[in-house]
Amino acid sequence: MHYPDLEEYCYADPKSERYAYFELRTRNIGWLWSDVPFEQGTVPAEVTRKLRDVLIMGSFREEVLQRLYPSCTAPSDFRTEIVRGPVLPCPLCGQEPVLDLGVGLPVYPQLALGRSEYAIPNPGRSLFYVFPDLLLHYIGEHGYRPPAVFVQALEALDLCGGVVVETLMSRRRPKRRLIQRRA
Repeated sequence: MHYPDLEEYCYADPKSERYAYFELRTRNIGWLWSDVPFEQGTVPAEVTRKLRDVLIMGSFREEVLQRLYPSCTAPSDFRTEIVRGPVLPCPLCGQEPVLDLGVGLPVYPQLALGRSEYAIPNPGRSLFYVFPDLLLHYIGEHGYRPPAVFVQALEALDLCGGVVVETLMSRRRPKRRLIQRRA
């Protein structure tokens, strides 16, 4: 599913034909689709590493994070949703990418991408950028370049600040139908 970058984020629930909105301001980043063109270019290696850390911190238990980030006393969790069930393949190439941690952990040596979405705040915490975990794959394999404001937010992000995005983004259930099917 494609959503334009920096457009307001909303979560579509096809079963109830409703949208759920977040109380805080949100913007889409990196919701790419095969037949829709996207910005391409280079992304600084430090930004890519930080994005990788964001995905890792939202995916593993505290004891694993302590081994991966021993100097981080309060790792943050930026994951907002996890999809149960099969991994969604990349809509651009059809692969089911994995993030290889590259460390000697006894469990979880790889993280399947295509199952979760994450959110990071802008430096002033006045809004959140919501993106799929496939964003790392899009940048590395397809040359996607996120908007500059998102890159700046990643650069300014404190990974060890103990932020748990789910508690900052209190989700409200919708009160009215926004989509109606025609018979």
